[in-house]
Amino acid sequence: MQPRRKPKVATVCQVSDLTPNMRRIVFESPEFDQVDPTNCLGANFKLLLPQHADALSHLDDFRNPNHFIVRTYTVRAFEPKTCRISVDFAMHDDNPGPAASWASQAKVGQQVGFAGPGPLKPLHPDAQWYLFAADMSGIAAAAAVIEGLPADAVGYAIFEITSEADKQILNFPAGIDVIWKVHAHPEKMSHQITETIKTLAWQDGTPGIFIVGEGTSLREVRQYLNEDKEIGKRDMYISPYWKIGLTEDQHQIQKRAEE
Repeated sequence: MQPRRKPKVATVCQVSDLTPNMRRIVFESPEFDQVDPTNCLGANFKLLLPQHADALSHLDDFRNPNHFIVRTYTVRAFEPKTCRISVDFAMHDDNPGPAASWASQAKVGQQVGFAGPGPLKPLHPDAQWYLFAADMSGIAAAAAVIEGLPADAVGYAIFEITSEADKQILNFPAGIDVIWKVHAHPEKMSHQITETIKTLAWQDGTPGIFIVGEGTSLREVRQYLNEDKEIGKRDMYISPYWKIGLTEDQHQIQKRAEE
């Protein structure tokens, strides 16, 4: 195992709204030259939000809540030549968390801490077709992975969005069928991903499965794929990014307890 690198200081260099409920923030840092461009798109990192003016001098102690609020995000895009990483933030009008609140007022020149990214979770090495699904919290990760697939890749991508206006133009292989589902109240559990998967024409061969989003909904998805499609836990990547009713800190504690 490689030693963990010290977190980096990253500076906001661009802020734009992709859709009414998705904001893209581009960060730059000379230390991003350490990032592996072949194994970072869709990978997780820790965003470190400073809690006082001197916090960035305490990056070695970034788990200390007196210095930083820590939230997990994914790399949407990476430009090695300019050392820039793009991150997409799902925005919330009602009861936003600290990261969404920060993103809502982010301005060019602001600085944060950036720990990671870690390695990308691999798809099934023998995949002959693909099944992706994500809610607003995971579209960036899924989209980044899909864009890295071979041009002849085939399969499905189910994306649950807050409104019709949150559909994005995505540069996917032509054989990936994108299915958009609107869920206007993400604070309430949705069954749409599971129900949509049930309607798909299940293809022959081994699927590469990548599904991320709200934990309770994903538990239902995992159960269906395991029991009805007989797909083992190790043969699919299903990761809860958040859970209704829990903060990220509470959710991370719960995830570790269930592992």
